[in-house]
Amino acid sequence: MKARICGDRPSSEPGKYPNDIIPDGTVIEKENIWKLVRAGVADPADEECRIAAGMDDADIKLAKYRQRRLAAGIHYDDYDAYDQGLMIGYDGDGKWIPGSNAETNDPEAEYNGEDDDPDDYDDSDYEETQPETTEETDDE
Repeated sequence: MKARICGDRPSSEPGKYPNDIIPDGTVIEKENIWKLVRAGVADPADEECRIAAGMDDADIKLAKYRQRRLAAGIHYDDYDAYDQGLMIGYDGDGKWIPGSNAETNDPEAEYNGEDDDPDDYDDSDYEETQPETTEETDDE
């Protein structure tokens, strides 16, 4: 079963990758690699992995979006604002960094606390790249 890593990720195998980082697009073959697909950090690289993950393309896209939101350190109270594109993260003082839909440089002040559409999210700030790198390992 194979999955393609999305974004550079820390390796749990010291010394296997440069700087212990698995490069974006690396294909890894392992027995339970489907768990990374469900966590939103990988795409299935074969049909076996897609079936084991039990997710369609929309589910995979949503899992990857939620993982990016989590990786950005967005507090759950700010999920709606992040999802609406009003903010993309926090500065050193904990203030919102304006997103693509912020009308002012102070999106926190303009946010009304309501989610326009809870199923809608803006992933325009995320560019997905998947170079063809292949890494195969023995099943564990």
